[in-house]
Amino acid sequence: MNYSAIGGFSIFGCAGPNNATFVVPTLFSINSFAWIKTKAKKGVLEQINIKEINFIDILSYNYQDTMNRLWLEYELTDLTTAEGLIVIYKEKQRMMYELQLKNCIATIN
Repeated sequence: MNYSAIGGFSIFGCAGPNNATFVVPTLFSINSFAWIKTKAKKGVLEQINIKEINFIDILSYNYQDTMNRLWLEYELTDLTTAEGLIVIYKEKQRMMYELQLKNCIATIN
């Protein structure tokens, strides 16, 4: 079989990173507050202010705080989660203290 065609097509338009809008959901926004997760796991509530969100590509970004430190999203958390992590830390500390007291020979008057 032989096929033949007459005519043509034209492609026009404009596409590219400068002409497209991407919506990337982030946990925090500019000028919002975040709490440091590792500090909360150690019983300390430390807050930072997000100054800027730096997009490396469509799937990679980091947060910059007002002290110009860069943070990845997994390093930060919201206030409720940070407070929960502190409660867990304090409970573990209390349990360890009680365990140490059980093994202690001295009595408390």
